[in-house]
Amino acid sequence: MPEEVAEVLAHYELGTVTGVRELIGGGAGSPKALVECARGRFVLKRRAPGRDNPFRVAFCHEVILHLRAHGYPAPELVGTRAENNSLVQLDGRVYELFVFVDARPFARHPAQARSAGHRLSELHARLAGFTPRHPEPPARPDPLATIRRAVDALGTPYGGVALASVFTRASDALRAPGDPPGPAGLVHGDWHPGNLLFAGDDVHTVFDFDGVHRAPLADDLAQGLVQFSIVRSGDGPEDWPAEPDAELARALWDGYAAGPSAPRISPESAPFRMARSLAAEWGEGVVGGVLGGPETATRILGAAQRKAAWLVEHADTFAAALRG
Repeated sequence: MPEEVAEVLAHYELGTVTGVRELIGGGAGSPKALVECARGRFVLKRRAPGRDNPFRVAFCHEVILHLRAHGYPAPELVGTRAENNSLVQLDGRVYELFVFVDARPFARHPAQARSAGHRLSELHARLAGFTPRHPEPPARPDPLATIRRAVDALGTPYGGVALASVFTRASDALRAPGDPPGPAGLVHGDWHPGNLLFAGDDVHTVFDFDGVHRAPLADDLAQGLVQFSIVRSGDGPEDWPAEPDAELARALWDGYAAGPSAPRISPESAPFRMARSLAAEWGEGVVGGVLGGPETATRILGAAQRKAAWLVEHADTFAAALRG
């Protein structure tokens, strides 16, 4: 790893490097290092397999640069010494360098969740008229097929079948009231608390644009509602309660509604879209290898199944909490 870092950093004009240490967090397939040098502090990131196609990375960087040009708090990319490229390719791997951000993680404050919702709405508005020069990534595979692939890979038929069943129930419920997800657009694709840093109650920087793709805007909002309201307590996923934190979900919902991109879904449909998001994300995580080994992925499966089922079974209660 030290030799790998040194070889990549040689492409940048950083001055004397005084320290390099691993940064813990994020996906295991995308390691990061904090680099301290004469020019300041930077974060070196190696793209995860499957998201390291140079054209895909260039597309994501184009999105970041567009957002920053319009005042959005996306991270600052560092160009290479020779050609000011935003990525480095080495031995079949792709690397990015960002300016380090000194801010704080999500502290589960409702005001922070509201700010996160507002920034998501702003992101959708900023990307609405954006036409990238690089080709957009292809649409994601059918979520139900991905869930089934994950079940086959883990050999956990009972819990996996239950999760697939919840996904289907949620999908059927969405078709019944005729509540369409609205127009598609470029979405962040990974609206998690871990991808945002805060200064007080306000979002300071939004990270990880690796998953940007074209999809219903409702998918991003549903994922945000899920991930910002998940309650993680106890010793592991098996101890996580099924019921979400309704106060945090309502705060994110209100923040989005107050932003420039109006909500594309109703409170009544939100819990079903959230249940679909949970199930689909578990499947993608297993297939993509980002949830760890089979034991960890199976433990998370149980939590995802319980939480998704709760949302479907208590949809009226949760919708009322969003309406306030």
